Amino acid sequence: MSLHSLIHGKSEVRQGFAARLLRPQAKLERGLQAPPLTTNYEMVRGAFDYLLWFLLERWNPQMRAPQWPAERGVQLIRLHQGGAGAEVPTLSGHPRALKAAAYLADAKRQYRAYIQVGRITDNLLVAAHRLAHLDVAVHAAPDRVDWSSINYLSPDDATDLKTLLQLIDEKIFRTPRACIVRPRLGAAGLVGGAEPDLIVGDCLVGITMTKEQRVDVREYFSLVAAWLLLGLGGVSHDGGSVEQLPVVSVGIYFARFGQLWKVPIEQIMPPNALPGVTKWFIETACAANDGAREMLPTLTGPLAAFQ
Repeated sequence: MSLHSLIHGKSEVRQGFAARLLRPQAKLERGLQAPPLTTNYEMVRGAFDYLLWFLLERWNPQMRAPQWPAERGVQLIRLHQGGAGAEVPTLSGHPRALKAAAYLADAKRQYRAYIQVGRITDNLLVAAHRLAHLDVAVHAAPDRVDWSSINYLSPDDATDLKTLLQLIDEKIFRTPRACIVRPRLGAAGLVGGAEPDLIVGDCLVGITMTKEQRVDVREYFSLVAAWLLLGLGGVSHDGGSVEQLPVVSVGIYFARFGQLWKVPIEQIMPPNALPGVTKWFIETACAANDGAREMLPTLTGPLAAFQ
């Protein structure tokens, strides 16, 4: 189980949130600015994620981020090839594990050049596109990586990525406070795993590539659930330390509109409703996930008092 499956797969959980939360109306000031130009949705989203992370780090040198998923992807490709007993070549005739490592090394060079100079180059776009392909080894399986398209970024997809990047407003994402990519939630084990997109200042942010000018209720509930997990267990760091952050709002960045929909938590859950919502969420997670109850005594966040 994961937070995604808990919200997307269980209608009774969505109904429980709907009965307990206020749902502010999303107000986007402008229409669709960057309609997708191809149907390569997954690869464009993956490449955009990497490019956004790079941009955030340039604006916020204090940014913290996990290991790139593509790095784990290269490791899995190498292990898969070793388990198969022989190196499987790419269309170019090179072993896949060797090619994957070369793509990763080039991506790191392009990333470092961008951090230093701040220029979006075609080589950087291609590198992000390759990283998105390598991510598939993690999210699906090493043998699901599409080696026939990994080295080709179509002109339309390149244009799409450039437009998406041009829409990003620096005022939204520059902060002197915390900027964390894919924060590791200390209470994520309650739901079997949760991976929110960003913490920027006082806001927990989800990214959507939707073409619709509305908030998907599943994404909204997932974001609120991630905020509850953050309040229960903070952000975990290597070495076992836990950091409690003053995150008081949630938001969804509509990448194809270039706008952030942001709402204070107090407009979703008045203070007098927070204990009841938290207790219900904990009980729901424990009922859906064997072993969740065992980790409750380890939670030290401010919302843990509402167990």
